[in-house]
Amino acid sequence: MKMFEKKYDGRRQNGYRRLHCPGNVREGFRMNRSSLFKYVWIRSLLLAGLLSAGCQHRLPTMDLQPPESIEPGGIDFTATDPVERECSASVAIHADPGHGRTAADIVEIRIQDSLAAMGLEADQETPDFKIDAAVRAGRVDRFGKFYIFSAQADTDVFGPPDLRRLARQSFSARSQRLLGEQTALKDAAGNLAGSLESWVADLINQNRPQEAACQVIAVLPKSMKQTPSDYGAALVDAISGMPGVLSCTAISTEDRTVSMQLTYSTVDFPNGPAGILDSARIPPIETFNRSVLTIVFPKRHEMSMAEYTILLVDTVSALKGIESCRAISRDAAARATQFEVIFDPDAFPEGLYNRIVTIDELGLEQQ
Repeated sequence: MKMFEKKYDGRRQNGYRRLHCPGNVREGFRMNRSSLFKYVWIRSLLLAGLLSAGCQHRLPTMDLQPPESIEPGGIDFTATDPVERECSASVAIHADPGHGRTAADIVEIRIQDSLAAMGLEADQETPDFKIDAAVRAGRVDRFGKFYIFSAQADTDVFGPPDLRRLARQSFSARSQRLLGEQTALKDAAGNLAGSLESWVADLINQNRPQEAACQVIAVLPKSMKQTPSDYGAALVDAISGMPGVLSCTAISTEDRTVSMQLTYSTVDFPNGPAGILDSARIPPIETFNRSVLTIVFPKRHEMSMAEYTILLVDTVSALKGIESCRAISRDAAARATQFEVIFDPDAFPEGLYNRIVTIDELGLEQQ
């Protein structure tokens, strides 16, 4: 807009030039150069001040509700069907020369068959039970082709724990007077084997481990502060220390699922893993706190509400001790957005509000 139209009449009056101004500016208004410069300069400052006051950005304001503790969810336990432990045994029969070898073979076969019928597997390397016997046999009497034989055995039985000696016993048996030497010998060895297998079976049943094994899976709640690996280790320690629990080891920890291998005494826990978990001192669950954060967004700001929401969620979520941060509601009319913040209270001794309000990237107004 032109303030003045410079038309000079070529004359000076008292050191001034006459200017002809259009519009409603009075004809003949006089202004020297210094006054004109001051007028333009002051007008520019006033205009800049008005523009600056009109475009000044306000800061977002924040309100934080008092934190509330999140109620921990329960641990969901499941278990596979228990499998009773299979025991193993080894048999070593030593024989004197002569008729002892035949008697020893008969005794060894009879004891092995008896152990197999009891469900024990043959294992010569790492058995749970070991039967060791020294067998002797000889002729007692002969009348023509009729014979009487006797057989003896010194027997040791070793078993759990650590293959200690459970018992030692000597046995002796005789045959009837039978026709033929081999017939009488086998009869004496059979009678000896009958005594041995009955005694060995009773001894093994008395000392046989009453054990079962199963896999236990624990699904942990999402609200817990502890990491699954830390809590899983504490859970394994708590169960392992229980009387009647022979072993408890962690198999894997994935996400919030802890898998454990459990071996226990069926005498102490006839109800299986359910009885163990009911009696176990389950470690306490530490939980996070929850707060609702409200941001009121000014009308004039260099960022949009959507851009600022993304910035706040990303910035707060990156803080150490923040489990999650997400927008939960938005009031467009009030230009307000609410955020749910799940956090560890121990990570913010000065308070969550004091930590968030001082983040430079968010540019929040402190109240």
